[in-house]
Amino acid sequence: LEKNYPEWKCYRDIAFYYKLFMWSKARDQLPRDNHHQLAAQLHWEYQSCPKLYRVQAFGTNLKCNSKGSRYASKADPSHFTMPHKVSTEDDLLHIKNLPDFKGVMNQRDSELLLSYLTVPYMRLPLVLSFFSTADRIHTLRSTELQEVLDAVLFEPHQCLSAGFTRPPKMVPTEDRRLLGTPYGLLLNELHRSPEGLMGSLHSFLKQGLECDSGTPYSTETELILYTVRVAARVENALHFLVAYAKGTHPSLAIPLRAVDVTPHTLEILQNNLDALQETLRGDVRNMLESWIAQC
Repeated sequence: LEKNYPEWKCYRDIAFYYKLFMWSKARDQLPRDNHHQLAAQLHWEYQSCPKLYRVQAFGTNLKCNSKGSRYASKADPSHFTMPHKVSTEDDLLHIKNLPDFKGVMNQRDSELLLSYLTVPYMRLPLVLSFFSTADRIHTLRSTELQEVLDAVLFEPHQCLSAGFTRPPKMVPTEDRRLLGTPYGLLLNELHRSPEGLMGSLHSFLKQGLECDSGTPYSTETELILYTVRVAARVENALHFLVAYAKGTHPSLAIPLRAVDVTPHTLEILQNNLDALQETLRGDVRNMLESWIAQC
């Protein structure tokens, strides 16, 4: 195999090192001595008993974890309920004290937010709508909650492998692989159901701009800038999808898997893109220029 496909060896070693470095115990695996670059070359040996591969580099045996991540997602509710594991909404009912995110959120809202995080395929519009109200937008002064919203919106989550095109036969589905998406949750939501997401985003940006007191020295400045950044990042994905649907994207010449934007959906996307760009290039730009003039 290595003789006919020499690139396979490189891909294999890259995949192994990726899994090793993303493992929380990677630091314990690698020696801290000075080594020549050839010492990093992986040597593979198959052992028949037990049936496994032994991988060596840096003069020692290396192991990697095929599951889990070194950097836990902030969209995982269990990250905030340690030592309690939260997989479903029912698990939250058995936790006496839920996190208050340094005092910015009451127990009711905390339970609601964490329950949304237990449904990865549906949580994107739910969480954005949660933060798009006048009484909750101020909780995003917490950097921890900003990280939660960023993880929900912009982490791709589980990838849908090619061939898994059949719809789930049961709700909730027994095959979690069917809940994946080809190009990430955000693009999937914009493609499948843009009205709810974009409605919440417009409200989210509006609530942020209403916090402006006319000065960059306000305590709400960081919150306002965060809402603008979120809107700009979603606008980028929205613009990409519209350009793809119109066939005007400068570097995309092949069709995307399972992305078929209907004329009706394209009209909705275009209208929302125009409205979002009008706000970003109008109200937001005027606000920022006013701030710059005061500095």
